[in-house]
Amino acid sequence: MALAQVAQAIATWFALGVALDKLGFKWTLVLGTSSWVLMYIVYAASAPRPVIFVSQVLHGIAYVMFMIVTQVYCGAIAPAGTAASMQALIFAATVGLGLFLGTQLAGFAMDWHKTEGKFQWPKIWTYPLVITLAGTLIFATVFQGKVPEKPAQAPAAPASSAATVSPLQALIVGKWRSADKSFTQVWDFDDKGKLTVTGNVSGTVAEKGLLPKDEKVPLFEIAQNGKYAFANDKLVIDLDEAKSGGVSTPARHYDWDLPTISPKKMVFRLKDASGKPVDWEHERTE
Repeated sequence: MALAQVAQAIATWFALGVALDKLGFKWTLVLGTSSWVLMYIVYAASAPRPVIFVSQVLHGIAYVMFMIVTQVYCGAIAPAGTAASMQALIFAATVGLGLFLGTQLAGFAMDWHKTEGKFQWPKIWTYPLVITLAGTLIFATVFQGKVPEKPAQAPAAPASSAATVSPLQALIVGKWRSADKSFTQVWDFDDKGKLTVTGNVSGTVAEKGLLPKDEKVPLFEIAQNGKYAFANDKLVIDLDEAKSGGVSTPARHYDWDLPTISPKKMVFRLKDASGKPVDWEHERTE
């Protein structure tokens, strides 16, 4: 799977945006499922091991073009304020219900195609091949992949104020928790593309030197609004002053590297008080 993960990373940074721009949501999703179809054909055909090894690239491409694009699409069509809930629903459907049903079917197929203690793998791999092929045909013939226009908040608002959801924006929408459990935050974008961060911060974040020493972080829930920008592999945020419970958090500027960003994991690369790079890992909680 290491080869698949490398292919996934490359596809995310260099192919995802191009595919969405050139193919649109529908055919990018079809590209993803088709990659799985080709991989399962290799499996079912009992291809030589080197061919099977190379075919793992198809899994990495499929994951990006289907799993990630699905989240991007849902983020694009979600009504304002519901993106995080929609992402949670996708997570429950894939990792919850989908994983359960897939495990049951795999167990049935393996038991059914077992002769003298040996699994008949070509026949077993036919099951996911047929299911994925059927899904690909449905996407190609039925799914439209259109993004409805969201109603303007005010009649006088110019059309240029409408938000365009980028792949990176859609990926970070949701609820995240730092690996050390010192920080929980919900990222979302309103209908004009403005970043909204609601979070619960503990004092350990400041103690680690990840934030300026003179910055006082409220130990209760705060809401922060600000301007954002994505440039290459960086997330640039300018947060407005936040006030809660009579305590003010001053306006701040962040220029963070994003060495890792996926549906389940996000890593900010900051610098501590001595200037040494520090990776701050976050995991999606819903």
